[in-house]
Amino acid sequence: MARFWKFYWALTAITLGLYLTMGIWSLPKIGNIADGMMAFDLRPFGYDAQYAQSFLNALFKDGPDGRDFYLNVQHRLDSIFPAVSGLLFSVTIYVFSTGFNPLLRSCLLILPFFGTAFDYAENFYVGAMLRKLPDLPDAATAHTASTMTLLKSGFVTVSSFVMIVLISKAIITRRKGAK
Repeated sequence: MARFWKFYWALTAITLGLYLTMGIWSLPKIGNIADGMMAFDLRPFGYDAQYAQSFLNALFKDGPDGRDFYLNVQHRLDSIFPAVSGLLFSVTIYVFSTGFNPLLRSCLLILPFFGTAFDYAENFYVGAMLRKLPDLPDAATAHTASTMTLLKSGFVTVSSFVMIVLISKAIITRRKGAK
């Protein structure tokens, strides 16, 4: 069991390290390059084609450096993050949902996989829009990318909420048992 917890805490550290790297460095840098506009990844309620085109214009205003940073730095970080965060969420839900009805447990366990899948789909469509620069995406591509962002955000939010509830329940149960 000690080996499992070492794995769990290493996975947690990797996930948080990637999250902080993107949140403190790469995504703010993209925002600065794009005149303060938020990167697609940071718009949990999606965006319209006009926003996508405005953001991409701002990102590319001084040439390909902004686009290249998004593709070569942010997307590389975000090629690892969905997998490790999805695995962390799934493992956490698995560990803290023991004793649950098997059907409920299965439903809870699948949530992070949807979040991960939609995150990778978002990356695919955002990458397609970035690679097309200086040409701007059509409305259908922007809409599809936005939909993937919206779905990713929804499933990640629900998965996070489930994790917090399960961990809180375990802490409360443990404290009650200690008394």
